Amino acid sequence: MGAPFFVNGAAGVYYSGSLLGYGLDGTEEELSPAHHDVMFDVAGGSAGKPGDVQFLNEDAIISLSLTAIDFAVLRLAIRNSRAGGAPGTMPASGVLLGAGGFLRPLKIASPLGGKPVIYDDTYLIAPTRFPRGTVNSIIAVTFRAITYTGGEDTLEGSKLYSGGF
Repeated sequence: MGAPFFVNGAAGVYYSGSLLGYGLDGTEEELSPAHHDVMFDVAGGSAGKPGDVQFLNEDAIISLSLTAIDFAVLRLAIRNSRAGGAPGTMPASGVLLGAGGFLRPLKIASPLGGKPVIYDDTYLIAPTRFPRGTVNSIIAVTFRAITYTGGEDTLEGSKLYSGGF
């Protein structure tokens, strides 16, 4: 028997607990793990092939084109991604998003599939496109989710996302 079709349903996207909008054609989520080769003398040393591989961390890029949008929630996402600076206004350089409380959860609902996913610590990354015209304007946004450690020097126990699979 083959694998069944999976239908997620309308991808309602929630930022910091509030409905941001609905994605046109759903969302695209790209998980990107970081690995590091472990070299051994018996495997040729630094010029050889790895004897093992370490998993170090992972982040995710979540891209979507919004059709129905709550602009107040979008402004909050823009402000948080700029460390509290109002849209168009630059804050002091170097402000930490995590320590400053600017990383927020992003939830992608799954009304039909029953497999919502929640990325715990996200921020909006560039570019954000704002087409303006007489037909419905589709705003493309991209978020990055990281494994925020809360200032600790270990990732153990931290999570990038929950649900979804």
